[in-house]
Amino acid sequence: MALTLSDELLNETVNLYLEDAVAKLSGGAAAISIGSDYHMGLRKDEGFFEGISDMIEDRDITSSAAQTPTALTSGDQTSVSYTWKTKLLEAGVSEVKRFAGTNNAQDALTMYFAKEYANAIIKQMYDIGLGAAYAAISNVTDLVNGDGSSVFDYSNLNSQLAKFGDASQSLGTLAMRGMQYHSLIGDASTAKAVDMVMGATINSGTPATYNRNTLVYDASTLIDTVNSYAYVLALVTNAIELNESESREVFFDKVGSNENITYQFKFEGGFDVKLKGYSYDGTGNTKAEIITPANWTKIADDKLTAGTLGIYSA
Repeated sequence: MALTLSDELLNETVNLYLEDAVAKLSGGAAAISIGSDYHMGLRKDEGFFEGISDMIEDRDITSSAAQTPTALTSGDQTSVSYTWKTKLLEAGVSEVKRFAGTNNAQDALTMYFAKEYANAIIKQMYDIGLGAAYAAISNVTDLVNGDGSSVFDYSNLNSQLAKFGDASQSLGTLAMRGMQYHSLIGDASTAKAVDMVMGATINSGTPATYNRNTLVYDASTLIDTVNSYAYVLALVTNAIELNESESREVFFDKVGSNENITYQFKFEGGFDVKLKGYSYDGTGNTKAEIITPANWTKIADDKLTAGTLGIYSA
């Protein structure tokens, strides 16, 4: 029996595609988590205490002097909710029947819209999440390696990981565009002909990534086409949290006001962007504002933040 057009049907189908996409992407990118956390407003504040890394000091066992208290500073970590909509898509019934090649055109259109939407929202989530991480970390000089003048290679990768010092092993995921990934391959297979890199074996030109997960994704926010810069992120677990922040609304129905009957489709929704160790203090929530460095403030010790940033030639 042909499926009827309904919000519930399309949402259920979308959720199946999203769950599959999230499972596959998150498996190789533990630095990014995707979920849901519905709330009121466009910002969400959570209380925090900044980590006290130097709490240990000398103790004089012969002293009876009173100890001066060190006050712990608390504050809010703010995440921002990006609100979005799809274009209003329209297709004629006759076109849909030709596309489907079957009598149950509604089924085919539902599946097509659901899959295309799932791909689009995952892409937008990754673009904005990775862009926000670049923006926030770029403010912290001690966590940035490179100035865009050299290519991404093993020497630069090691220097970037070293920005976390003795906590560098917590940088478990490398996020980069395909060009930088293949630049690393070239460095391993031709320039240095390395056999072992930090205990990881390079076989047949396969790039070693220092035993770290690698998220290779051509995000628009990981490249500066004006200056020919490319950005590489080394991230800790759950460095970026992307949570659907408001109930997804869908319009999907037959429209008969035109000369020919058409199907129309549109989604609206929102998702939070939260970065470990950073707070959003911008006033707007557009994509451009969320990936603006000046709108993020570091609120934790360097080694308790999302990770490090490398700036290399594109």
